[in-house]
Amino acid sequence: MKYLLFFFVLLLSLFITCHTLNQPKAIEIYDENTNEMIVSFPIEPGERFYIEYTHSMYETKQWEMYVVEEDGFLLEHVEFESFDAANYYGNKRDTAKFQDDFQFGNWQITRNQSLDTIRFRVPYLYPLVIGYHDERLTIQHYTHSGTPIVIQF
Repeated sequence: MKYLLFFFVLLLSLFITCHTLNQPKAIEIYDENTNEMIVSFPIEPGERFYIEYTHSMYETKQWEMYVVEEDGFLLEHVEFESFDAANYYGNKRDTAKFQDDFQFGNWQITRNQSLDTIRFRVPYLYPLVIGYHDERLTIQHYTHSGTPIVIQF
């Protein structure tokens, strides 16, 4: 009887482990006020995505570039359309660099900052876009402006 119970527990553990390993990985976006999931999209550790929005003060686009990690995100760098927006965030550690062949903007600040979650408020005036693979999700299509959101892996 003892061996049968051990065998049953072993099979159950193996089943749960295999089921968990076969689950597709995804980034999930939640409404921070209600904890309801707004949208999710498939992505694996090591893959990249970006968040695109318009700087509210300088009214120029900027892109936060992330790498998915096993337990969160790595904010690699931020690209900006204008020096003023890049300089707004710059300090002695983060110097804005100009280059005309960055992926999106001409100015870049390197961050290399690990994050468990990413928090945003959905803008009122401009789109908040998440880009991954060849897809672009406009968050306002899934929730209303002003919503505080939490992005997690």
